[in-house]
Amino acid sequence: MQSLVLNSDRRKLDVESIATDLLRVGYSTKLNRCFEIQGYQTPLVNFNPSALELPHPKLVSFFSAYKRMADLDGRLRASQFDEDSISHLTDYLMVLDVERNAKEFRYRYYGSGISDLRGLSMVGRTSMYFTGHISRFFTATYRASWLKKAPVFTIHEPPKRVFVSAWKRLIIPLFDDQLKNVIRFAALNVPDNDLRAGLDVVPDPILVTDRDMVLRYANGAASKLFGGATQFGARLNVVDFAGLDLKIPESPEALAAEGAVRDIASIALRGHLIQRFLVTVSGLVMNKRAFYIIGLRPAFEDMDCRFS
Repeated sequence: MQSLVLNSDRRKLDVESIATDLLRVGYSTKLNRCFEIQGYQTPLVNFNPSALELPHPKLVSFFSAYKRMADLDGRLRASQFDEDSISHLTDYLMVLDVERNAKEFRYRYYGSGISDLRGLSMVGRTSMYFTGHISRFFTATYRASWLKKAPVFTIHEPPKRVFVSAWKRLIIPLFDDQLKNVIRFAALNVPDNDLRAGLDVVPDPILVTDRDMVLRYANGAASKLFGGATQFGARLNVVDFAGLDLKIPESPEALAAEGAVRDIASIALRGHLIQRFLVTVSGLVMNKRAFYIIGLRPAFEDMDCRFS
Protein backbone atom coordinates (compact mmCIF):
# COMPACT_ATOMS: atom_id res chain seq x y z
CA MET A 1 0.00 0.00 0.00
CA GLN A 2 2.82 2.40 0.89
CA SER A 3 4.43 1.69 -2.49
CA LEU A 4 1.20 2.63 -4.30
CA VAL A 5 1.00 5.90 -2.38
CA LEU A 6 4.63 6.70 -3.16
CA ASN A 7 4.11 5.94 -6.86
CA SER A 8 1.02 8.17 -6.92
CA ASP A 9 2.89 11.01 -5.22
CA ARG A 10 5.78 10.57 -7.66
CA ARG A 11 3.43 10.76 -10.64
CA LYS A 12 1.85 13.94 -9.29
CA LEU A 13 5.26 15.55 -8.86
CA ASP A 14 6.22 14.48 -12.38
CA VAL A 15 2.99 15.92 -13.78
CA GLU A 16 3.63 19.31 -12.21
CA SER A 17 7.23 19.35 -13.45
CA ILE A 18 6.21 18.29 -16.97
CA ALA A 19 3.39 20.86 -17.14
CA THR A 20 5.82 23.59 -16.09
CA ASP A 21 8.29 22.54 -18.81
CA LEU A 22 5.55 22.46 -21.46
CA LEU A 23 4.53 26.00 -20.56
CA ARG A 24 8.09 27.27 -20.47
CA VAL A 25 9.61 25.72 -23.61
CA GLY A 26 6.85 23.67 -25.25
CA TYR A 27 8.39 20.28 -24.47
CA SER A 28 9.61 18.28 -21.50
CA THR A 29 12.89 16.39 -21.44
CA LYS A 30 11.52 14.23 -18.62
CA LEU A 31 8.38 13.38 -20.60
CA ASN A 32 10.34 12.68 -23.78
CA ARG A 33 12.60 10.35 -21.85
CA CYS A 34 9.55 8.48 -20.50
CA PHE A 35 8.35 7.87 -24.07
CA GLU A 36 11.79 6.88 -25.34
CA ILE A 37 12.35 4.35 -22.54
CA GLN A 38 9.12 2.61 -23.57
CA GLY A 39 10.21 2.57 -27.22
CA TYR A 40 7.89 5.33 -28.49
CA GLN A 41 8.53 8.51 -30.43
CA THR A 42 8.45 11.67 -28.36
CA PRO A 43 5.12 13.52 -28.42
CA LEU A 44 4.40 16.86 -30.06
CA VAL A 45 2.76 19.63 -28.02
CA ASN A 46 1.71 22.89 -29.70
CA PHE A 47 -0.17 25.65 -27.88
CA ASN A 48 -2.54 27.99 -29.74
CA PRO A 49 -2.38 26.12 -33.07
CA SER A 50 -3.77 27.64 -36.25
CA ALA A 51 -6.09 25.77 -38.61
CA LEU A 52 -3.17 25.34 -41.01
CA GLU A 53 -1.25 23.38 -38.37
CA LEU A 54 -4.01 20.80 -37.90
CA PRO A 55 -3.28 17.78 -40.12
CA HIS A 56 -6.75 16.26 -40.33
CA PRO A 57 -10.08 17.54 -41.73
CA LYS A 58 -11.96 16.47 -38.58
CA LEU A 59 -9.60 18.57 -36.46
CA VAL A 60 -10.04 21.54 -38.78
CA SER A 61 -13.82 21.17 -38.59
CA PHE A 62 -13.67 21.03 -34.78
CA PHE A 63 -11.39 24.06 -34.69
CA SER A 64 -13.73 26.03 -36.97
CA ALA A 65 -16.73 25.17 -34.78
CA TYR A 66 -14.79 26.31 -31.70
CA LYS A 67 -13.95 29.62 -33.35
CA ARG A 68 -17.61 30.22 -34.19
CA MET A 69 -18.66 29.57 -30.59
CA ALA A 70 -15.84 31.49 -28.86
CA ASP A 71 -15.60 35.22 -28.18
CA LEU A 72 -13.17 37.52 -29.96
CA ASP A 73 -10.41 36.57 -27.51
CA GLY A 74 -10.87 32.88 -28.25
CA ARG A 75 -12.55 32.12 -24.91
CA LEU A 76 -15.47 29.71 -24.95
CA ARG A 77 -17.92 29.34 -22.06
CA ALA A 78 -18.76 25.77 -21.11
CA SER A 79 -22.43 26.77 -21.11
CA GLN A 80 -22.11 27.86 -24.75
CA PHE A 81 -20.34 24.76 -26.01
CA ASP A 82 -22.84 23.40 -28.53
CA GLU A 83 -22.34 19.66 -29.05
CA ASP A 84 -25.21 19.57 -31.56
CA SER A 85 -23.17 21.71 -33.95
CA ILE A 86 -20.43 19.07 -34.01
CA SER A 87 -22.66 15.97 -34.00
CA HIS A 88 -20.67 14.59 -36.93
CA LEU A 89 -17.56 14.54 -34.73
CA THR A 90 -18.86 13.16 -31.43
CA ASP A 91 -17.49 9.64 -32.03
CA TYR A 92 -14.04 11.13 -31.40
CA LEU A 93 -15.02 13.79 -28.86
CA MET A 94 -13.93 13.81 -25.24
CA VAL A 95 -15.25 16.13 -22.53
CA LEU A 96 -13.47 16.38 -19.17
CA ASP A 97 -14.26 18.19 -15.94
CA VAL A 98 -11.54 20.02 -14.03
CA GLU A 99 -11.25 18.79 -10.44
CA ARG A 100 -9.10 19.45 -7.37
CA ASN A 101 -7.70 22.74 -8.63
CA ALA A 102 -6.70 21.16 -11.94
CA LYS A 103 -4.82 18.27 -10.38
CA GLU A 104 -7.30 15.79 -11.84
CA PHE A 105 -9.38 15.72 -15.02
CA ARG A 106 -12.42 13.46 -15.11
CA TYR A 107 -14.02 12.21 -18.34
CA ARG A 108 -17.73 12.99 -18.57
CA TYR A 109 -17.97 12.00 -22.24
CA TYR A 110 -15.78 9.61 -24.25
CA GLY A 111 -16.64 9.03 -27.89
CA SER A 112 -17.38 5.50 -29.08
CA GLY A 113 -14.82 5.81 -31.88
CA ILE A 114 -12.10 6.23 -29.27
CA SER A 115 -13.33 3.58 -26.86
CA ASP A 116 -13.73 1.06 -29.70
CA LEU A 117 -10.06 1.42 -30.61
CA ARG A 118 -8.77 1.94 -27.09
CA GLY A 119 -10.77 -0.99 -25.72
CA LEU A 120 -11.98 1.04 -22.77
CA SER A 121 -14.51 3.75 -22.00
CA MET A 122 -13.04 6.37 -19.70
CA VAL A 123 -16.37 7.90 -18.60
CA GLY A 124 -16.20 8.56 -14.86
CA ARG A 125 -12.46 7.96 -14.70
CA THR A 126 -9.68 10.54 -14.54
CA SER A 127 -6.66 10.93 -16.79
CA MET A 128 -4.54 9.49 -13.97
CA TYR A 129 -6.29 6.15 -14.53
CA PHE A 130 -3.90 5.51 -17.40
CA THR A 131 -0.57 4.02 -16.45
CA GLY A 132 3.03 5.11 -16.86
CA HIS A 133 4.08 7.73 -19.38
CA ILE A 134 0.58 8.06 -20.89
CA SER A 135 -0.89 9.09 -17.54
CA ARG A 136 1.80 11.73 -17.04
CA PHE A 137 1.46 13.00 -20.61
CA PHE A 138 -2.32 13.37 -20.58
CA THR A 139 -2.57 14.92 -17.13
CA ALA A 140 0.34 17.31 -17.62
CA THR A 141 -1.01 18.47 -20.98
CA TYR A 142 -4.44 19.27 -19.53
CA ARG A 143 -2.86 21.02 -16.57
CA ALA A 144 -0.63 23.12 -18.83
CA SER A 145 -3.64 24.08 -20.96
CA TRP A 146 -5.54 24.98 -17.77
CA LEU A 147 -2.70 27.19 -16.56
CA LYS A 148 -2.20 28.86 -19.95
CA LYS A 149 -5.97 29.05 -20.63
CA ALA A 150 -5.23 28.21 -24.25
CA PRO A 151 -5.97 25.45 -26.78
CA VAL A 152 -3.29 22.85 -27.36
CA PHE A 153 -2.67 20.34 -30.14
CA THR A 154 -0.78 17.11 -29.47
CA ILE A 155 0.38 14.03 -31.36
CA HIS A 156 1.50 10.87 -29.62
CA GLU A 157 1.99 7.17 -30.29
CA PRO A 158 -0.53 4.94 -28.50
CA PRO A 159 0.28 1.66 -26.72
CA LYS A 160 1.31 -0.99 -29.23
CA ARG A 161 -1.84 -3.09 -28.73
CA VAL A 162 -3.97 -0.31 -30.26
CA PHE A 163 -4.48 -0.45 -34.05
CA VAL A 164 -3.61 3.22 -34.50
CA SER A 165 -0.27 4.66 -35.61
CA ALA A 166 -0.80 7.97 -33.78
CA TRP A 167 -3.47 9.94 -31.93
CA LYS A 168 -3.90 13.58 -32.96
CA ARG A 169 -5.72 15.58 -30.32
CA LEU A 170 -7.00 19.15 -30.19
CA ILE A 171 -7.86 20.34 -26.68
CA ILE A 172 -10.14 23.36 -26.15
CA PRO A 173 -10.48 24.89 -22.66
CA LEU A 174 -14.03 25.77 -21.61
CA PHE A 175 -14.54 28.66 -19.18
CA ASP A 176 -17.04 29.48 -16.46
CA ASP A 177 -19.70 32.08 -17.24
CA GLN A 178 -17.46 34.87 -15.92
CA LEU A 179 -14.69 33.83 -18.33
CA LYS A 180 -12.21 33.69 -15.46
CA ASN A 181 -11.51 30.01 -14.84
CA VAL A 182 -11.28 26.94 -17.03
CA ILE A 183 -13.77 24.42 -15.65
CA ARG A 184 -13.89 21.85 -18.45
CA PHE A 185 -12.17 20.69 -21.61
CA ALA A 186 -13.52 19.58 -24.96
CA ALA A 187 -11.05 17.58 -27.00
CA LEU A 188 -11.19 15.89 -30.38
CA ASN A 189 -8.99 12.80 -30.48
CA VAL A 190 -8.51 11.55 -34.05
CA PRO A 191 -6.76 8.26 -34.90
CA ASP A 192 -4.13 8.48 -37.62
CA ASN A 193 -4.13 5.27 -39.61
CA ASP A 194 -4.47 5.45 -43.39
CA LEU A 195 -4.89 1.69 -43.54
CA ARG A 196 -8.14 1.83 -41.54
CA ALA A 197 -9.64 4.23 -44.08
CA GLY A 198 -8.60 1.91 -46.90
CA LEU A 199 -10.05 -1.15 -45.19
CA ASP A 200 -13.38 0.56 -44.70
CA VAL A 201 -13.95 0.97 -48.43
CA VAL A 202 -13.28 -2.74 -49.10
CA PRO A 203 -16.65 -4.44 -49.70
CA ASP A 204 -15.54 -7.74 -48.13
CA PRO A 205 -15.36 -8.17 -44.35
CA ILE A 206 -11.87 -7.50 -42.96
CA LEU A 207 -10.72 -8.29 -39.43
CA VAL A 208 -7.47 -7.18 -37.82
CA THR A 209 -6.21 -9.20 -34.87
CA ASP A 210 -3.05 -9.52 -32.83
CA ARG A 211 -1.07 -12.77 -32.73
CA ASP A 212 -3.43 -14.10 -30.00
CA MET A 213 -6.42 -13.57 -32.32
CA VAL A 214 -7.75 -10.73 -30.17
CA LEU A 215 -9.76 -8.38 -32.37
CA ARG A 216 -8.19 -4.96 -32.88
CA TYR A 217 -10.30 -3.67 -35.77
CA ALA A 218 -13.23 -4.69 -37.97
CA ASN A 219 -14.07 -2.77 -41.12
CA GLY A 220 -17.57 -1.57 -41.92
CA ALA A 221 -18.47 -4.69 -43.90
CA ALA A 222 -17.41 -6.96 -41.03
CA SER A 223 -19.26 -4.93 -38.43
CA LYS A 224 -22.41 -5.05 -40.56
CA LEU A 225 -22.14 -8.79 -41.22
CA PHE A 226 -21.48 -9.77 -37.63
CA GLY A 227 -23.86 -7.34 -36.01
CA GLY A 228 -21.48 -4.56 -35.06
CA ALA A 229 -18.79 -4.49 -32.40
CA THR A 230 -17.46 -2.26 -29.69
CA GLN A 231 -14.17 -1.95 -27.85
CA PHE A 232 -11.87 -3.74 -30.27
CA GLY A 233 -8.97 -3.13 -27.89
CA ALA A 234 -10.56 -5.32 -25.21
CA ARG A 235 -10.17 -9.10 -24.94
CA LEU A 236 -12.69 -9.79 -27.70
CA ASN A 237 -11.41 -12.54 -29.99
CA VAL A 238 -12.57 -13.61 -33.44
CA VAL A 239 -14.52 -16.53 -31.98
CA ASP A 240 -16.56 -14.21 -29.76
CA PHE A 241 -17.04 -11.64 -32.51
CA ALA A 242 -17.51 -13.70 -35.66
CA GLY A 243 -17.77 -17.32 -34.56
CA LEU A 244 -14.54 -18.04 -36.46
CA ASP A 245 -12.09 -20.58 -35.10
CA LEU A 246 -9.00 -20.00 -37.21
CA LYS A 247 -5.78 -21.99 -36.90
CA ILE A 248 -2.94 -19.98 -38.43
CA PRO A 249 0.39 -21.85 -38.21
CA GLU A 250 2.58 -18.80 -38.84
CA SER A 251 3.00 -15.72 -36.72
CA PRO A 252 1.93 -12.33 -38.12
CA GLU A 253 5.60 -11.29 -37.96
CA ALA A 254 6.58 -14.20 -40.22
CA LEU A 255 3.79 -13.48 -42.70
CA ALA A 256 4.69 -9.79 -42.78
CA ALA A 257 8.40 -10.51 -43.28
CA GLU A 258 7.64 -12.91 -46.14
CA GLY A 259 4.95 -10.72 -47.65
CA ALA A 260 2.84 -13.86 -47.84
CA VAL A 261 -0.91 -14.35 -48.14
CA ARG A 262 -2.40 -17.64 -46.95
CA ASP A 263 -5.76 -19.04 -48.08
CA ILE A 264 -7.85 -20.93 -45.54
CA ALA A 265 -11.33 -22.42 -45.75
CA SER A 266 -13.31 -21.78 -42.60
CA ILE A 267 -16.80 -21.64 -41.18
CA ALA A 268 -18.43 -19.17 -38.83
CA LEU A 269 -20.97 -20.44 -36.34
CA ARG A 270 -23.44 -17.70 -35.44
CA GLY A 271 -26.25 -19.00 -33.29
CA HIS A 272 -28.01 -21.60 -35.46
CA LEU A 273 -26.45 -20.34 -38.67
CA ILE A 274 -23.34 -21.79 -40.27
CA GLN A 275 -21.63 -19.57 -42.82
CA ARG A 276 -18.72 -20.81 -44.93
CA PHE A 277 -15.89 -18.45 -45.86
CA LEU A 278 -12.81 -18.40 -48.01
CA VAL A 279 -10.30 -16.71 -45.73
CA THR A 280 -7.13 -14.87 -46.72
CA VAL A 281 -4.57 -14.12 -44.03
CA SER A 282 -1.57 -11.80 -44.27
CA GLY A 283 0.67 -10.01 -41.78
CA LEU A 284 1.30 -6.35 -41.13
CA VAL A 285 3.73 -4.57 -38.83
CA MET A 286 2.46 -1.21 -37.60
CA ASN A 287 3.46 0.85 -34.61
CA LYS A 288 6.20 -1.74 -33.92
CA ARG A 289 3.66 -4.53 -33.51
CA ALA A 290 2.52 -7.27 -35.87
CA PHE A 291 -1.11 -7.92 -36.76
CA TYR A 292 -3.02 -10.49 -38.80
CA ILE A 293 -5.12 -9.02 -41.62
CA ILE A 294 -7.97 -11.47 -42.18
CA GLY A 295 -10.17 -11.14 -45.25
CA LEU A 296 -13.46 -13.05 -45.50
CA ARG A 297 -15.44 -13.95 -48.58
CA PRO A 298 -18.58 -16.14 -48.40
CA ALA A 299 -17.90 -19.47 -50.14
CA PHE A 300 -21.52 -20.25 -50.94
CA GLU A 301 -25.03 -19.94 -49.53
CA ASP A 302 -25.48 -20.02 -45.76
CA MET A 303 -27.01 -23.13 -44.24
CA ASP A 304 -29.62 -22.75 -41.50
CA CYS A 305 -28.84 -25.59 -39.13
CA ARG A 306 -30.91 -26.30 -36.05
CA PHE A 307 -29.26 -27.92 -33.09
CA SER A 308 -31.26 -29.88 -30.54
